[in-house]
Amino acid sequence: MNFELTKLQTNIPFKSMTWVAHTFCNYSCDYCIPEFYDGTYRWLKDYSHILKLVKDFRQDKPLRFDIMGGEPTLWPKFKDFCTELNETGDTTLIMYTTNGSRTINWWKRYDAPTSEVGITYHPISGADINHIIEVTKILSDKGYRVKIWLMMLPVHYRHIRKVYKKIAKNKLNCIAIPKLVSNWRDSSGVLLSGYTDEMLKFCKKRYNNLIYPKQEAKFSHNLLGYDEFNHKRQVNVRELISTKKNSFRGWMCATGIDYIALEANGDIYGSQCKHHGLLGNIKTGYILPEAPQICRRDWCNCGSDIDIYKYIK
Repeated sequence: MNFELTKLQTNIPFKSMTWVAHTFCNYSCDYCIPEFYDGTYRWLKDYSHILKLVKDFRQDKPLRFDIMGGEPTLWPKFKDFCTELNETGDTTLIMYTTNGSRTINWWKRYDAPTSEVGITYHPISGADINHIIEVTKILSDKGYRVKIWLMMLPVHYRHIRKVYKKIAKNKLNCIAIPKLVSNWRDSSGVLLSGYTDEMLKFCKKRYNNLIYPKQEAKFSHNLLGYDEFNHKRQVNVRELISTKKNSFRGWMCATGIDYIALEANGDIYGSQCKHHGLLGNIKTGYILPEAPQICRRDWCNCGSDIDIYKYIK
């Protein structure tokens, strides 16, 4: 991987936003933050204030919007929201992460105008890889881009290797990435202990089968210049983490400028690590920053945070 070690930037500047839409999930993985599945915050019936924040933040610039949870597919208005989100600007990439556990018949009916579907495979919660493979086939046949995150605790290393090979053998139209697991329960974001050099090396792999069917015009994923599927990114986030090159302490970070994170309770932060504090709340008001901030954290383990423009002053 070649990139200038004094600057980290995607090829074409764009705005990026993540939103924890609700906190209902049918899984309760040990490595996940309980607030993401405790059911405290239900899905919204009126999301007009979310769309206003999007417009204020993106300012007609290209936008990548990542819907998180909870399990996003449980939200009855998921498709309606995605449709209106696409209308906030000309260039919008909508992506979300799901555990893929909805029934096969549900996925056969799925037609939300999203660009990318990220499926996380959680062996710790008893997920069925055969079900994930079938869901991937359905989605890719519909024209969606699919990425499978293989959540690999050290104890699951041998199992994930077998799953990885099974996905490759099925020649799915997807990207499959073994994912190291960080400790988010204490907000440190530090990798869990127990990973060997062999495991770290394996996690630099990713399986690609790039024969994607032509998508309908409503899927605007390929307009951003952010196209990890075609290897046009300057930086491989997982490689940075697995090779421990993800320390940006002392760097200037465009937190809150290039990226904002909206929590389920309406709080707004400039990064997932919340390093620079609260920017406001969707209900009571907010002020978005205009200047980059200095990073004081030892490690940056969230893909969304690593993607934020950074440079050494």
